[in-house]
Amino acid sequence: MKNILIVKEEKKEKCLVCGKETEYLISTPIQERLFYIEGAGQFCQACHYDIYIKKNRSDR
Repeated sequence: MKNILIVKEEKKEKCLVCGKETEYLISTPIQERLFYIEGAGQFCQACHYDIYIKKNRSDR
């Protein structure tokens, strides 16, 4: 009987806004991620900046 090694390739999380693949695996706990918003989901760095940082600066 031959030994077979099955490798499961994990997918990366995608940004909710632009759909770009982020650096985080789907299995990465949300406590270990940057740019994750509870109740919304994972953002890439650029979209997080545009929505949460840039907008707040222009509101002043």
